[in-house]
Parts: sequence; structure tokens; C-alpha cells
Amino acid sequence: MNRQTHLTGMLVLALGCNDSEPNKDDDLSATVPAHDASTGGSSDDGGDGGNDGDGGDGGDGGDGGDGGDGTGDSGGTTSDPSTDPVEWIGFAPCRSADGHATTIDAVAETSDGTLMVDVSYGGGCETHSFALCWPDQSFMESAPVQVSLELLHTGPRDDCDAWITETLDLDLSPMADAWRESYGAESGEMIVYLGGFSTRYSF
Repeated sequence: MNRQTHLTGMLVLALGCNDSEPNKDDDLSATVPAHDASTGGSSDDGGDGGNDGDGGDGGDGGDGGDGGDGTGDSGGTTSDPSTDPVEWIGFAPCRSADGHATTIDAVAETSDGTLMVDVSYGGGCETHSFALCWPDQSFMESAPVQVSLELLHTGPRDDCDAWITETLDLDLSPMADAWRESYGAESGEMIVYLGGFSTRYSF
């Protein structure tokens, strides 16, 4: 009787041990893979994805740079014609404000295309130059037509304090050429305005 009881107890103990071990294994197998998937696996995949994405963006950036170079070359080609010299009919579209200060004291009538202009300005130590300008490059329609000119005063900076007065002999014939180009006739006349003065120019 005691032997049977002893054997029964050993059998129960053995079965109890066998039942508990699979439970431990099941818990471990359910926990570890889940941990690997959330940390190890996801982290590695994310890192690789990020690196691949960065590499792709960098490649695109390189291609964009090449495109920019092509555009720059095209721009240089199209801008070349603007460097060609321009020939004006009449006078250039400059303005008196582009040069040194000058006072126009008088403008005489002209009969031969030479415009006599009395000017005054400060200086005395440098060589000064003067030229007529046609800023708006157009005639004002009237009978006769009218045109507004300006006087450009150029030269080196002159720090001397003398007050200079002189008479300039300026050639108006380029305006006659511009009139002929515009109106298709050989002779005509115009009213020329300069510095608040006006004169009739016949050609």
C-alpha cells in the first residue's frame, strides 16, 4: 500500500513537471519574436529605407545641377547679340543728367545746321566735352515737327573753382538724317528745343 501510494505520487509529480515546462516555452516563444519585430527588425528596415531615400535625393540633385549648367550656356548664347554695337539715327538716347552740371545760357538761330550754344560750368583744370542727346528718340507731330534735345557734359572730375563760359558749335545734321529716315523726303524743317530755348532748323 505504501509502495503504491509512493508510485502514484511520483507519477503526479512527473506529470506536473511536464505540464509546466511547455507553458514556459510557449510564453518565451510568444514574447521574443514580438520583441525582435518591434525593435530589431523595424529599426533595421527603417535605417535602410532612410539611407536609400537619401541616396536617391542626392542623385536627383546632381541631375538638377547639370540642367542648370545647360540653361546657363543657353542664356549666354542668346545674350551675345546684345553686345553688338548700336548705330543711332540722329543722336544717342543719353540725358544731361548722365554728365556734369551745366547751365545753358543761350541758343542761337541756325541757318546751316550748326547750333551755337552758350554754356557755363564750374572747373578750369580739366578738358570738358559736350554732345547732343535725343532721349525719347521721337518727333512731336506738328507743322513743322518738333524735337527735344539735351546737352551731355562729360570729362574727368574737375575740382577747380573757376566759373567757365564758352560757346559751343554743335552739328545738327544727324537730326536731318533722322527726319529723312522717318518722313522719306530730302528737305524739310523742325523746331529744336534745348535747355528751355528753341530754334528752327531748315535743311
